[in-house]
Amino acid sequence: MDANGNIHVFEVKNGKSRFTKNQRNSNVFDKDSTSNLSEKGGDLNLNNGKQGSAKIAASDSKISDMNDASNKNFNKTSNNNMTFHTLWYNV
Repeated sequence: MDANGNIHVFEVKNGKSRFTKNQRNSNVFDKDSTSNLSEKGGDLNLNNGKQGSAKIAASDSKISDMNDASNKNFNKTSNNNMTFHTLWYNV
């Protein structure tokens, strides 16, 4: 979660790795629009992600902590808005 209370989900791949079938079918991960600014690590561009939604798999107390920190109303029974990022490294 960033300073504005937005959730970011990261999928990290290396070299010739591929997305799983479910990752491909989700349409939120994109090898051609990565969020890493270097193929060897370093800074991220959080504006490059794709918007989507998903359920949060976390304990009630963790979700409560997220709500307190963000002033938002996340829950694990319905989809929550998130930004999905692909980080692709060739190390």
